[in-house]
Amino acid sequence: MKFKTAILRITLIAGVGLLALGYGLFLKSPKPASPPAPYIPITEPALGEKVVRLAQLSPEPVAGEIVQAMDPRNIFVNYEFDGSMRKGGTVVPFKLRFKDGRQFYTFQEPWRKIQMTGRGANSVLEEFPLGSAIKVAPGHRPGSLPENDLEPDDLFFTFLDWPKKVKQPNEETVKTRKCWVVDLYNDQKVGEYGIVRIFVDKESGGLMRMQGYDFQGQMIKVLSVTSGMKVDGATVLKSMDVIRYISGTKKVAGETTFELKKP
Repeated sequence: MKFKTAILRITLIAGVGLLALGYGLFLKSPKPASPPAPYIPITEPALGEKVVRLAQLSPEPVAGEIVQAMDPRNIFVNYEFDGSMRKGGTVVPFKLRFKDGRQFYTFQEPWRKIQMTGRGANSVLEEFPLGSAIKVAPGHRPGSLPENDLEPDDLFFTFLDWPKKVKQPNEETVKTRKCWVVDLYNDQKVGEYGIVRIFVDKESGGLMRMQGYDFQGQMIKVLSVTSGMKVDGATVLKSMDVIRYISGTKKVAGETTFELKKP
């Protein structure tokens, strides 16, 4: 009888010990890590939709608001500009027009036109070398575009439509101007840029610099705004210097100057 009682006591003690051990392990077990928050792309405004202006920005605006406020396509509505592209000793004059959701450059001698309709994934690039429209495949350079260091992404600011926009935490100074810095990521994987970094003047809202990187992360182009102008109260680029680099080096592959005349 005593032997059975002892066995029963040992069994009860062991059972309590196992329960205590299990409870202690439960308390010490780390909670499973929360999954990262899903990336929510910023929707760009549709044609005619109200966009953010510089005066409406909060002291710490998000990336999409900064891009909307500086985007010249939101400012140059139904405007026409005379301009020129200079490479070496060759100057090519052009007309740039914004109308009904389209942007187009026309050149003379011989007459030709390149046109971008729409934005983002729904945009269509066409050229009119002889008056008839020819669709240009994404990532390709129109044959009607004069020889220079600017691609359609540069001329039509299509990189501003890429949905993933990341604002850098620290401001940077460009030509004594304090700037917001925003990185734009190419989701379509076509064209020459994988990432574009823009520097936007915090005081005027104007673009100060653009740096383009290829899909290997090498800087291949810098667009530096050299002068600005006021259009409808907004500061926009008037002229810029374009420097193209050989990927992975600091060797300059080409230089072009782009200039607009105030309408």
